[in-house]
Amino acid sequence: MLKSIVVWFVWIGAVIFLPIETYLSFSITPAPISGYVVNVLGVFIALWGTVSVRQGKPYGEGVLATGLGWTTAAAWRAANLRYWVAEQGQQLDFGATELWVAPLLVVISGAALLASLVLLLNRER
Repeated sequence: MLKSIVVWFVWIGAVIFLPIETYLSFSITPAPISGYVVNVLGVFIALWGTVSVRQGKPYGEGVLATGLGWTTAAAWRAANLRYWVAEQGQQLDFGATELWVAPLLVVISGAALLASLVLLLNRER
């Protein structure tokens, strides 16, 4: 059951996140390519993990946890950056909304990471 929920979450999250991240990253001039690559790479690693889990590969849960760990770390960095920008008195692209959406994404990705770690630790059972 938990495996299906995590796999579903990663796929739905990727379908929602990737187009939005691509649009927002490339609508800014100059495009912040390094941040975009970091964000997208984490999602692709998590997707590779979901495919590997579904195929029953012995490393699937580990790849899934790696991808979600990467994604959670990137979300954490992005949230901290938004608070730093706001503290410096600079304008956020989407205003105060970013100050609650970014931490929410950290919590959501962190919960998925925790679930993937449970899957990894219980893989042999």
